[in-house]
Amino acid sequence: MCLFSLAIAFAVFICAPTFAVESKKETETSSAIGKDVIKKANTAIFEVVVPKEKNDAIVYEKPLPLDKLSYRERTDKYFSIGTAFAIAPNRFISAAHVFHMSGQRVHKEYFLRDMDGNIYSITSILKYSNYRDLIEFEIKSPPKNLVPLKIKREVSVGDNVVTAGNALGNGIAYRGGQVSSFSPEPVNGVWKDIRISAPTSPGNSGGPLLNNSGEVVGVVVRATEQQNLNVAIPIGELENVSDKTAEFVARKQTFKADGYTVTDDWNFEYPLPATYNNLAEAAQNSLHNFVVKLDQKLSKDGAEEVFPTSPAFRVYLHDQTYPNNFMAGLFIKDHTKTWLTSFPKVTPTKISGDQKMYWTKSGKTLFAEIDRAKGVSLKTWNQSPKLIMDSIIMGLGETRNIGGEQIRILSYGPPASFETFEDKMGRYWRSATWFRPEVNSVEVLTCTPTPRGSFCLAQLDSYGTEFKMTAEKLIDRMQLSYRGPLDGWKDFMELESKTLPKILRGGSLKIDKTHFAAKFAGESMNVDVADLDDDWFFTAFIGRSVTHENGPELMGLTLSTSTPYSRAYSLWEIYSKTGDDDKERKKVWKQVVEKTGNYDGKPYVHANKNGVRLVLNKTSVTPYGTGSSENIERQWILGCTVDINDHKNKVEEICASAKVQAE
Repeated sequence: MCLFSLAIAFAVFICAPTFAVESKKETETSSAIGKDVIKKANTAIFEVVVPKEKNDAIVYEKPLPLDKLSYRERTDKYFSIGTAFAIAPNRFISAAHVFHMSGQRVHKEYFLRDMDGNIYSITSILKYSNYRDLIEFEIKSPPKNLVPLKIKREVSVGDNVVTAGNALGNGIAYRGGQVSSFSPEPVNGVWKDIRISAPTSPGNSGGPLLNNSGEVVGVVVRATEQQNLNVAIPIGELENVSDKTAEFVARKQTFKADGYTVTDDWNFEYPLPATYNNLAEAAQNSLHNFVVKLDQKLSKDGAEEVFPTSPAFRVYLHDQTYPNNFMAGLFIKDHTKTWLTSFPKVTPTKISGDQKMYWTKSGKTLFAEIDRAKGVSLKTWNQSPKLIMDSIIMGLGETRNIGGEQIRILSYGPPASFETFEDKMGRYWRSATWFRPEVNSVEVLTCTPTPRGSFCLAQLDSYGTEFKMTAEKLIDRMQLSYRGPLDGWKDFMELESKTLPKILRGGSLKIDKTHFAAKFAGESMNVDVADLDDDWFFTAFIGRSVTHENGPELMGLTLSTSTPYSRAYSLWEIYSKTGDDDKERKKVWKQVVEKTGNYDGKPYVHANKNGVRLVLNKTSVTPYGTGSSENIERQWILGCTVDINDHKNKVEEICASAKVQAE
């Protein structure tokens, strides 16, 4: 099915899938219309086609078995996606949604193809209304034998009718039925749609609905799932489409976030006549601006409810959750209207050798923490979206279906374009786009450097612009910490400063065989360890600032042995006021302040670990959005834990010998 990018999704649109069909010139006769009428109509009915762009950049595991495809699928230079027809020597009509006017376009040019295989370029858009789903246009040098279809505005229930169109992309077919009923158009009831029993299939969109005399009574626009009660718009509605301005309308577009909803209409006009590309570009820009404004309205009107201005969210930040197996989480409000950081379950996947990725999916969006490829520097890795995408493709086992056989994809090749940006938390991102016309898809990959390689959001079956906007919104909500082996951290800190997260810029790491020293965001941790090596892991836990609305905050630092973390040295923060202020939390804070319980500096046992916790310096801070009277206290805790198999009496010796300290 084709994308109707404005989301007026009141039925199934019947554009042909542009990647799974062959274009074939066939005519199915129907008892409802005579052969002479069909012969004449064939001169005026055309396929809407787009070029098959050869993608030489893509690399497959083996040669494609093209011999499994039909002759026409192998040799046709075009994809057949819809239908158009002539009502004058150079006036052609189709359904507006066939032309993907306001969404990210994989195909930049649309053509008509006649029954003899001749191709005609579209030169000018004369009328356009996505509300009525109608488009009128001219072509270059229309065929001389064209006999335009005549228009008949009167049609009644019970009349015999025929759908004429490019059914399933296999050429023009004629199929008969009856007018079953009329129903008000679903948005405002301005006109009555024609409901028909005549069959329609993907590719019929834009084709004429004919009476027994071959006159046009409607334009086929959509089908039901069962294809037994399909819809055409009365041809008379073409008179109500302006030839002065193109009309774009999307009614009651809804944005939802954190239990708050805003709704508005998108309306846009553009002067006609116009070229396809000029009109499409203007519509896309207008739609983008509309979405931005609707998002701003959501943030303004829902300030008390939504991220990041909700007072309840600001309180939650006093007790943000630390990540466990996955370094990224999203700030969300659950069904109980409680704020939390959601950390998903992830799938560890071996890519090749020691290279792994840890990933999860939400809808069509992939979240992945990816190791850099062996032998590739961290700088080169993060400057090459191709290398990262190749690793994702390998990890996911991406394939392409050719004649029923799944062929492994090894690479999409270099991206068509990329851009860089810094998010509100001061994190550097590189977003790359691949256009894949052979499967009618846009692939988008957005990544930021990490000590292990990259953290990425990807969509391998998207329409580009829409996903980029979604990705940026997700990134703003993301809590992202940084974890990796010490040798990865050495390379990470040598990256260009602007590519590091702002909170880590200007920081330092000093590592030798027996000593580790880290200093970030004004906090320091020094550790003397006799068996320190590059396989030890270091983690910088970064949360959202309590004191600045869009700022990052260092939540803690941890140095540990590699999995399963048999020994760890940690520095972390704790606030006096939390989201729920429950009894258990108050008890912990009391122990911290009084240096009692597990915070008395003596060995303790908890969760299969022996440990020691020391309470360090205390500061007073003012959370953003409050007055000075709302100051809260922050304490830094220094911890050392060892595996339960180490003798309890030995834990003091191990932690003391580490000489952990903080400034």
